[in-house]
Amino acid sequence: MARAKNTPLIPILLIEDNPIRIQWFQNYLPIGFRLVAVRNGGSALGMLKRDRGHVLGGILLDHDLQMGVVTVADRDLSGTQMVEAMIGNISNRVPVLIHSMNPGKAPIMVRRLEEAGFGVTRTSWFDINDALYHEWLEEVREAWEDRDA
Repeated sequence: MARAKNTPLIPILLIEDNPIRIQWFQNYLPIGFRLVAVRNGGSALGMLKRDRGHVLGGILLDHDLQMGVVTVADRDLSGTQMVEAMIGNISNRVPVLIHSMNPGKAPIMVRRLEEAGFGVTRTSWFDINDALYHEWLEEVREAWEDRDA
């Protein structure tokens, strides 16, 4: 799909500590979107608090973020804290895709977000593919276009 010259790219926040996964999401990102990858919990919390409301088009979320630790505080941060920050700061009209392999925490994150009214797609990293990713991105595009309606 071609993009009009002055149409802004839809921002997708990726909270993920694994550089291979980050590259995969970037490689399969179609025209019209902009991936903003954050590799540690502290930076992600800062963005979620700064980008209040419906500034983001969608959020891709992992649970375990230990590979991206930058500060001592990052050691204790995970997708669980990101979910609470999302509920407190981000419009529940922003679609979320949880791609965590953590079998205990991922369902809890899904439930908390759904209870807060978020639309959540859940898959394990092992099950994600470009078709699922693109289907989710179409949901993101629709929500983005309807954000001011």
